[in-house]
Amino acid sequence: MNEPHDQELEQLLRAQRSASFGPGFADRVMRRVQDEQAGPLAGILPVEVLRLAAVALVIAAALVTFNLVGSATAQTPLEALLGLQPLTADVVYDAAEIFSATDGGTS
Repeated sequence: MNEPHDQELEQLLRAQRSASFGPGFADRVMRRVQDEQAGPLAGILPVEVLRLAAVALVIAAALVTFNLVGSATAQTPLEALLGLQPLTADVVYDAAEIFSATDGGTS
């Protein structure tokens, strides 16, 4: 090509180029690199964990309330909270329950 035209074009391009990429360029690049290294679920996962934690908290509160309200009056609050049944001698030594559960070798 024509060398004088090439030189003129080169001078025009040099005059138009910017001296830097602008403020905050390095921060934007580093943020993008970190986002790419974190993986595709990095932005979604914290939000979903918070949603699941909220649902689990509501379910746990409902179960605690159900156990406390539906408990027998002879239970302590701890037994009601854990959902434990009152333990009596009749329950432990219920012969009908014991012998009907294991019917091997008695006949």
